[in-house]
Amino acid sequence: METPRYRVGRGLSVAEGKKLLEDVRDDRLSAAYVLALYLGLRRGELLGLHWSDVDLDGGSLEIRTACSGSMES
Repeated sequence: METPRYRVGRGLSVAEGKKLLEDVRDDRLSAAYVLALYLGLRRGELLGLHWSDVDLDGGSLEIRTACSGSMES
């Protein structure tokens, strides 16, 4: 899948966000889309998440690492 091109600083409208969540409801990565939309996480922050970053009892998520760079060889 090719990375989408967009202007920096332009987020999704509410309608676009709702449509995206509807479209990815059954996708195996749907939780990542929810985190990205609701918390504003970037791709590298999502990819750097570990279970140790999540506190379900405390209801918090800590971004400790972020992946960067290309994975293409």
